[in-house]
Amino acid sequence: MSKVVVLDQLQDFATLEEEWEDLHRNAAFATPFQSWAWLYSWWEFYGKDYELRVVTIREGGLLVGLMPLMLERRGAFGRLLFVGTGLTDHQDILVREGWERQVIAAGMRVLRQIDGWQVADLQQLRPEAVAWSIFESWEGPRTRVWQDNFPVIDVRPWDELLAS
Repeated sequence: MSKVVVLDQLQDFATLEEEWEDLHRNAAFATPFQSWAWLYSWWEFYGKDYELRVVTIREGGLLVGLMPLMLERRGAFGRLLFVGTGLTDHQDILVREGWERQVIAAGMRVLRQIDGWQVADLQQLRPEAVAWSIFESWEGPRTRVWQDNFPVIDVRPWDELLAS
């Protein structure tokens, strides 16, 4: 089984640079907007209003997947977003080629374990994005916002969220 760790400290994010870049080079659909340099710089400049939730997925010590997430809180409402949301195009989960199935399964498990969120708002996904596999497999409320085709995973049904 994959070893999954949720990192919430800037120093942990910083120490990932070499492994992150190796994973980025070995991910079939990686874009420049998923590189450590891009997302770490974004975090340093814009991250102060969010809580870091970078998910690492390892097999035998090898970094095979990375979910660069952050938590935005508005009162009691929490929204998971990709680091870089708003200014970054083509966001996704980074997956080492050949490890897609394991990373998707681990991603599903970890989303259920991360506390404090009611909605995972996964923006700027390309059609071939790995995050679509998690969205399509999610057993629970989910929707796409038609304007930009953003997948949204809900912990509770919309009527409950709106009532809260």
